Amino acid sequence: MGHVIDDRSLRELHLSEPEPPKYYVSASYVEWTTRVTLWRPPTDVVETDGALIVRLEVAGMEGGEFHISVQPNLLAVRGVRGGSGIRGAYQQMEINTGEFISLVEFQLSLDIDDVNANYRDGFLTVTLPKLAPGDGSLQ
Repeated sequence: MGHVIDDRSLRELHLSEPEPPKYYVSASYVEWTTRVTLWRPPTDVVETDGALIVRLEVAGMEGGEFHISVQPNLLAVRGVRGGSGIRGAYQQMEINTGEFISLVEFQLSLDIDDVNANYRDGFLTVTLPKLAPGDGSLQ
């Protein structure tokens, strides 16, 4: 299965594990940006017989507010979630706002030209179909 990586760069992951995972979710953005205000939404990665399904929990967004980029071996989902607009002295503040990113690296042969994304009930689901054997490889 994939790994959720906290406080390590992607490069450290490749150096520290003898066999890299098929895919993982990265919470370390050092190689992509130096901004420290980014947050990572909870992300599930599920491999089925026919696809890799990535599901992000990002309530309060509209479908067109996501920037989804797929490259060989990497899915990047970015966006900006606005605040509640409530003014006052917060007694507790746990809901992340502002710019976010979720990066999923995969070692599977996927059809990156046939990606489907759907936003519903606060969840963004990105489906990356697997290539049939012999259709080529992203490696």
